[in-house]
Amino acid sequence: MSEIFGLLTKDNIPVPLTGVEIRSDITGRGAHVEVTQAFHNAEETAVEAVYKFPLPENSAVKGFKVITGDRSIDGEIEERDKAFDAYDEALSQGHGAYLLDEERPNIFTLSVGNVNPGMSVIVRLSYVMLLEANDSEVRFFLPTTISPRYTPDNTKDKDGIPVDRIVNPSFALDVPYGLKASVNISGKNAIASVESPSHMIVTKYLDEMIEVEFSSEVVAMDRDFILNVSYRDGFENRCFACNNGNETFLQIDFSPKPNGVQTEGKPEQIPREFIFVLDCSGSMNGSSITEAKKALEILLKALNTDAMFNIYRFGSTYQKLFPACVHYAPDALKKAVSYVGGMVADLGGTEMYAPLENIYRSEVLQGYQRNIILITDGEISNESDIFRLVQGGTDTTKVFSVGIGHGPNEYFIRQIARLSHGASELISPNERIEPKVLRLFKKIISQEITGLKIESENEIDLAPFVPSAYLNETISLFGRLKTEINIPDALKLTGSIGGKLMEWSIPIEQIKDTASTIPILWAKEFIRDIEEGVRTPAGSKQAERKEFRSKEEIIHLSKTYGVISRETSFVAVEKREDKDKTLGEVVLRKVPVMLTKDWGGVERKSQYDSSTSFYIGVSDVGGAAMARDESPMFMRSGTESSSFLRKKVPTNQDIILKVLSLQQFEGGFEIDWELADMLNLSLIEIRKIAEKISGKYKIDKHRLICTAMILVILEKRFDGEKSQWETLAEKSRKWLELEIKAKAPVIDGVPIMDWVKNYLEN
Repeated sequence: MSEIFGLLTKDNIPVPLTGVEIRSDITGRGAHVEVTQAFHNAEETAVEAVYKFPLPENSAVKGFKVITGDRSIDGEIEERDKAFDAYDEALSQGHGAYLLDEERPNIFTLSVGNVNPGMSVIVRLSYVMLLEANDSEVRFFLPTTISPRYTPDNTKDKDGIPVDRIVNPSFALDVPYGLKASVNISGKNAIASVESPSHMIVTKYLDEMIEVEFSSEVVAMDRDFILNVSYRDGFENRCFACNNGNETFLQIDFSPKPNGVQTEGKPEQIPREFIFVLDCSGSMNGSSITEAKKALEILLKALNTDAMFNIYRFGSTYQKLFPACVHYAPDALKKAVSYVGGMVADLGGTEMYAPLENIYRSEVLQGYQRNIILITDGEISNESDIFRLVQGGTDTTKVFSVGIGHGPNEYFIRQIARLSHGASELISPNERIEPKVLRLFKKIISQEITGLKIESENEIDLAPFVPSAYLNETISLFGRLKTEINIPDALKLTGSIGGKLMEWSIPIEQIKDTASTIPILWAKEFIRDIEEGVRTPAGSKQAERKEFRSKEEIIHLSKTYGVISRETSFVAVEKREDKDKTLGEVVLRKVPVMLTKDWGGVERKSQYDSSTSFYIGVSDVGGAAMARDESPMFMRSGTESSSFLRKKVPTNQDIILKVLSLQQFEGGFEIDWELADMLNLSLIEIRKIAEKISGKYKIDKHRLICTAMILVILEKRFDGEKSQWETLAEKSRKWLELEIKAKAPVIDGVPIMDWVKNYLEN
């Protein structure tokens, strides 16, 4: 980080931050990340630099080191107010002082005090985290900027400081510093692909790992950095255990599959009420509103015929399509699609509380499960008000949230879903929106696995406190036993779905490494439960004393396990000799952050807009990057460039999404010319086959043969992607079964399904 990327903004204001660099090691679902921030004072006066920056909301910050010249100072965790007092006292005495505060789980403030003229400071923090996993893919996520957060007028100050100032830094269309990155991914042979929908990357295959860097040495910090790693095999249920002093810690990676599930009877399916809530505030203008409308239209078309639904749009005010939820019917669907098509982000500020309060105050339809599908960038600062609202309705309502844009509020998107036992998805503008929305929809219409607990004779402090999961979703549970035990070969995890008991036997792998991160990750989850009010001390209900006890427990856990929290801070003091002390006036410099790309429709030309990936083979001379358009190792993500104008070969994903888009309202599929071409079928021949169908009563012959063919093709050709299409195609499967039962269709005297299977095999 010796390179200075620039010291002045376009307005000639000094910026002491000269660059940011991240280095990460990924192993399976785990990531260790080191963030280096370089500061240099090019002014003639000493400065105090303050920099607000984002981190992933589930990151457990465990290390804080400051390097000045040949000195290295390790930070210590202290109660927040005491840490500031130590920082303030050091500054007043002329010493160097450095403070790291957590404002939100994804917003941090770094204060670098008494930086003398010509002085350079390196701040290095480290964190560990578990990556989001779906099927066989993990998602490495690094936010680089904080999008402007809307603060309602009635928001109360915190400790006398306006909330707007706590969460919002200074913003600029451009900044004179950038980001460098290096990510090492272990287990090269187990990895199928690596790609980034957000940045141009160079991917180099080494002996045991894959190394990923940006194709440019430095990139603009105006969007989230996303890296998707696909493994050849999916994730299995497993447990890691370690003894740590007089305690034992568990990490359970839970990936429940439909097969292998022991259950008493078949869970009862109940009809659902769907309330779509779309953010149309000004911050959504640009690519965010475009992507949100796509997501909403896909979800509308995927509803079952027994559903009830409504649509809200909100900003400074809110509107709803129907006065109350209506039955899902062709006319209602047509009106809804037209309504969505005309939406624009023209409703001003992000007043999210009012529409959600209106929904929660309305009566839940008897016999229905209510689901809110919230599509937003989540750029608000009053998260806690909405969280309390959602927590009060967990018995009746789940929230399924979709985060849209180059820099959505990840913490809000994830937490509102967690608190309501729903699920969430984050969608970058260069990612295909359909697969993620369909994946979320599958969770919406499936039933949650509740009451998860570890069966043990010993008391276990489980985190999260109230875990929930869905089939084919990977989550992690952490446990602490306040004693050292002989670790068994397996543990039993139990839960229920639709009131039916389920259990899993999960093998345990013992970790003997004393530097295991499991205690840190457990502490992070346990502290989160307390901070969000999910876990409160037992006993008296006196609110003020409860709050005090919770705060004391957070501080104790934070200092014991070395992970920062909202109640604690990292502080480091650089003791200086008299000749090096800072004397006289010190100027405050707030480091501006770059405005998120496309935020509010604001356009800014950038050299970092491309989203191409390149592959470097180990035999490339000098390690120079080479674009390999024809190589099977070539990987792309994002938009197509002009060099790819030749006809695109459809992927399995393309075909599945095309099939699902042709599903009819009542059920069944209609094959069109495009799909027939994708499947190497002849639409003319299909129509001729349809005319040969005979049976009882009147038959929609074309839809019948198309549906039979599609379902057989999905089973035979796309079995590996069954988790994507099976639930969504269930409506058409039931339609076909009813048609066959009622009308007994045959072709040349052969039952239609037997005839179709034989036809497609030949």
